Amino acid sequence: VSAPVSMKMPPPRAGHGKMVAVTLLGLWLADRHRVEVLGALALVGGFVTPALVGGGQDRQIVLFLYGALLLAGALAMVVRYAWAGVAVLAYGCSVLLSIAWAAAHYRADAGLRTLLLITIHLVLLAGMVVALRRRRGASALAVPASWVLLTAPLLYHAAALWLIGRSQGIFLVYLLVATVAGLSVSYHAGWRWARTILLALVAIPFIDWMGSLIAPRWYTAALVAAIALYLLHLAGQWRDLSDDDPALPVPVAEFVHTHVTGVFLPVALYAFLDDHAAWWNAPMLAAVAGWNLGVASVVRARMPILAWQFVALGATTGAVAISEWFDGPVVAIGWALEGVAVGYAALRSGNRWLEGGALALLGLSALRLLEALGASMPVGTWPIVNTRTLATVVVVGAMAWLAARARDIPTLFGGPWARHTLIVVANMLAIAWVSAEIIHVFAERALAASTADLPAGAARAELGQQVALSVAWALYAVGLVAAGFRSGYAPARYLAIALFGLTIVKVMTRDVAELDRVYQMLSVLGVGVLLVSASYLYQRMTRTPDV
Repeated sequence: VSAPVSMKMPPPRAGHGKMVAVTLLGLWLADRHRVEVLGALALVGGFVTPALVGGGQDRQIVLFLYGALLLAGALAMVVRYAWAGVAVLAYGCSVLLSIAWAAAHYRADAGLRTLLLITIHLVLLAGMVVALRRRRGASALAVPASWVLLTAPLLYHAAALWLIGRSQGIFLVYLLVATVAGLSVSYHAGWRWARTILLALVAIPFIDWMGSLIAPRWYTAALVAAIALYLLHLAGQWRDLSDDDPALPVPVAEFVHTHVTGVFLPVALYAFLDDHAAWWNAPMLAAVAGWNLGVASVVRARMPILAWQFVALGATTGAVAISEWFDGPVVAIGWALEGVAVGYAALRSGNRWLEGGALALLGLSALRLLEALGASMPVGTWPIVNTRTLATVVVVGAMAWLAARARDIPTLFGGPWARHTLIVVANMLAIAWVSAEIIHVFAERALAASTADLPAGAARAELGQQVALSVAWALYAVGLVAAGFRSGYAPARYLAIALFGLTIVKVMTRDVAELDRVYQMLSVLGVGVLLVSASYLYQRMTRTPDV
């Protein structure tokens, strides 16, 4: 009779100790013989050990500290030999370890403890990034590996927001601490774009939180936190710029950071006030505009180009404040003023990014103005003396001014074509404004006739509107011809020819077909006289155009 054989499994602690010893031995051999593959195998074995002998128990602190110990060993190898593969492998294993634990054992009450533990891992991974950057010449993969490890702060930030949830106090403290740490790291690393990326990562969840805040006891803390985050970024930028040579051009990253920071504060405050005290939005925006203008006056002596960015922010915020008080196309004014400020900075610095930004801002202002010109004005609004006339004057004037300034530097704004585009668009906006005002005047007359039950009067107003539009377009075209010859500017004449063509098409297809005989004669006669005048100018003006 054979006796039963019993196999006694070793306790988890005994197995864990043996596997840790094997891991340490592998790391020692890798260091002694300088073989990266041995270090990688030992590292993988070390991270697999808890899954093999853990016994399914939740020992979070021990597990994460054990992972930190393995990361410290990997950091030592990266510092000594710049082993990029070991660094990336340690990063991946650390992430998988955290995910595996969270999937099996995470509870809501462990959020803060988990955040503190993964912070230790993040610090060790950051040390690997620094080591790889310093020893980039020792390995061809050092720089690519460092970029891979730079995704660790992004994962950490996402995990932190998930772990914190909507815990108000911890959320605010985390954002402030993350901002201070991120600004410090960006300063010592010398990477200016990191500040803008950091602000975007903090601003998006913070603005969302501000917009959904309903607990009154957190109102003051929310407002203070918004101002504190803004001031921290402003101070961080000033600290970086204070180390620069004033004679050198300001980096593009600083322009971007200036605008992103300047937009963050009013947007965050607006998100909060809009649901709780909307009547404070306009005064708040006006105060922010004044603050930006004050900052511009302070930095003007040292960095005049950057001062223009604060002027642009002040102008834009002020325009939005006006739009909060009044209805109308005043927002287009803000975009135009900011476009002029950025364009002037581009002319002073020769920066291509600023050139593109100026053209984009002016394009946005033009689209906003066209939207306003296409909308109907309230009944009783005075013609010409109204907000869209003011907006047209500012937008068209801004484009003309910038085009005139760019004429002396033809290599900017992508060459002459951009200056031509500014001038053509400005004239098209002016034509659209003239047309909108004519339509508004005759629409008021038609409405008054309809109200008085005079259908004939309403019909005459409609007919008069078409004649006035045709004559106004032709008259504007004659003015363009004269201006084009006087200044030697060919694009103005080309635009005039195009406008004459459009006018003739309108007269032949609509005016002649739809208007009464008297209005047909007026329309054809008026346009004909102006065409003759334009041809006369072409014959008399012999000055060679300066294209």
